Amino acid sequence: MIDYSAFFPPELQRAESPPTLERFHAGVGLMSVKRYANRSARAKVVVLHGGGGGNSALLAPAAVILHRVGYEAVAPDLPGFGDSPAPTNWLYDAWVSAVVALVDRERSRDDRPIVLMGASLGGMLAYHVAAELAARGEPVTGILATTLCDTTLPIVREQFARWPWLGRFGVPLLLRAARVFPKLRMPMRWLANMNAIANDPALARAIASDPTGGGNRVSLEFLASLFRYEPALSPERYTASEVILAHPAADRWTGVEASLPFFERLACTKKLVMLENCGHCPIEQPGMETLMREASGLLERVSSGPSTSPSTRFAQREIRHRRNGANDTQQ
Repeated sequence: MIDYSAFFPPELQRAESPPTLERFHAGVGLMSVKRYANRSARAKVVVLHGGGGGNSALLAPAAVILHRVGYEAVAPDLPGFGDSPAPTNWLYDAWVSAVVALVDRERSRDDRPIVLMGASLGGMLAYHVAAELAARGEPVTGILATTLCDTTLPIVREQFARWPWLGRFGVPLLLRAARVFPKLRMPMRWLANMNAIANDPALARAIASDPTGGGNRVSLEFLASLFRYEPALSPERYTASEVILAHPAADRWTGVEASLPFFERLACTKKLVMLENCGHCPIEQPGMETLMREASGLLERVSSGPSTSPSTRFAQREIRHRRNGANDTQQ
């Protein structure tokens, strides 16, 4: 895994103390997690990278700032990326299941509120996980996403692809090919517009060459499942938590117009913020400061106690009840 710290602003290159590395079985296989621990934090943030070229190392600046302002950050390498091996049944659904398992694991440790923060494709993953948890009556307390790109939409497919025509005509071909050659792997940089993943050309090249990130090979069955995934709750039915779309204003890969169709359908409390001067990988100022200000505000709201929604309080009580019952059974 590439060390991206040299590309980050100096104040974000290193945490005061290095994160601890954890590994656990997330149902679909082992998953590697970096924990920026803070026992006194009133809330935790699960930081999710994207699929075009991401891993936990690329989102270290967000985790560092969240930890610095007093919260606990948990940054997994999603199955098949970073230090987490690809599962045998490598579908996008496995990513959703793995993060749901991670949230369950965090809740088994303590009752602190959990916010999902996702960058790039990780933004939509955050929603998919939140929808899955809300559908089973165990919602998270907030979502912060830099994009909310619904991969079923033509505009998203065209912007994501290396060339617009590939997104327009290539996805139907890919869906057919995945039925014949499901395990065939292709480099992400052959398919995605990796040149636009960061506005710093050197950083974009580093991401594209990272064998655990943008240089990774993904299976056709994973890509096919990504383009046809349906969330447990449609956005019109999602009312479980606040959603903030903090979109990079200088994003050369997926513009805000690709995220707005899904964002506008959300029935929950929501807010749109533009990150000034930030590219798709948002590390530039002053946008990065805005992102962290919005994150801090959201975390303050969800951890203040009385403002926690009744549904969330009910879910927390149910989780505690089931956990105590399991402990009694084990004893």
